Amino acid sequence: MNRTSAIHPKMLIALARFFTDVCTIMQANVTRTGSGATSSINWTPVDGLIDIPACLGKPKGKSGEVRQADMTYEIDTSTLLLAGYFPQIIDYNRALINDTQYDIVNVFRYAGELTTLEVEIVR
Repeated sequence: MNRTSAIHPKMLIALARFFTDVCTIMQANVTRTGSGATSSINWTPVDGLIDIPACLGKPKGKSGEVRQADMTYEIDTSTLLLAGYFPQIIDYNRALINDTQYDIVNVFRYAGELTTLEVEIVR
């Protein structure tokens, strides 16, 4: 057993049955016009971050409607636990989870062994 590990290896094996979702991390490829304006954005999978076992859940108190004087919008944030540590994921990426795209809002890493994402569905 790796004594520097905060999570026992058998614990990760036992948790495998909870990772019922599949996640692919995507990055934006921006095409610009001659003047520098964005003409299109295409999202493509990031090498090494394809079909990651994951568990998608809903945190309490992170969903609802926000009303402002000039607009009303909905917040629907979910938590995604990835089965592994992925330091290359950034909050400018997108997560494709079971054929649904999510914007990554925050990235959290634990003990060099697990990665959790706070995500919002792309509408």
